[in-house]
Amino acid sequence: FFDMDDVLFEKAEAEFDRHEVSITAGEDVSVKYNLTGNANLHRQLIYGREYTITEGIADRDGVAEFSPDTVTIHGTSPGKMQITVFVEDLSSGERVAEDTLKVTIDSIDISSAEVSAEEDIFLYDGEAQTPELSVKMDDKELKLGQDYIIYYYNSTKSGEAEAVVTGTGNY
Repeated sequence: FFDMDDVLFEKAEAEFDRHEVSITAGEDVSVKYNLTGNANLHRQLIYGREYTITEGIADRDGVAEFSPDTVTIHGTSPGKMQITVFVEDLSSGERVAEDTLKVTIDSIDISSAEVSAEEDIFLYDGEAQTPELSVKMDDKELKLGQDYIIYYYNSTKSGEAEAVVTGTGNY
């Protein structure tokens, strides 16, 4: 005696070729996966792919693109996510196989940015001196308020002042 559900049904598998990946904002990475399983007359299988944002990642559109055997992750903005591939029994709604990929998208380190000012010497006039700064990373001009902010210290007194550039967004 045998169960008809077992006829022509092989064990289903869902597997990534790795389980964790870390990239920097602005980068892309592709990870292979495998979904297999044979159905029978009483059991239909579907293959599924989904992702869940677990932290950050402001630009969620297009962060993950799926092909039949690869997921490409686009480092749109810093944060964390999980990508799951699965095989589901359509008749029961039960996932018979699944695997998860954990993704971390790190901020770009701004400490190596080239920072310059048109002027670096000012006459003391009792007012705060807040020169405009140019900030570049790998020949890319960064945008004040979007990519970085500036903090000025001791800029109202005569002597030396300090401007500190702090990354925001992807930096």
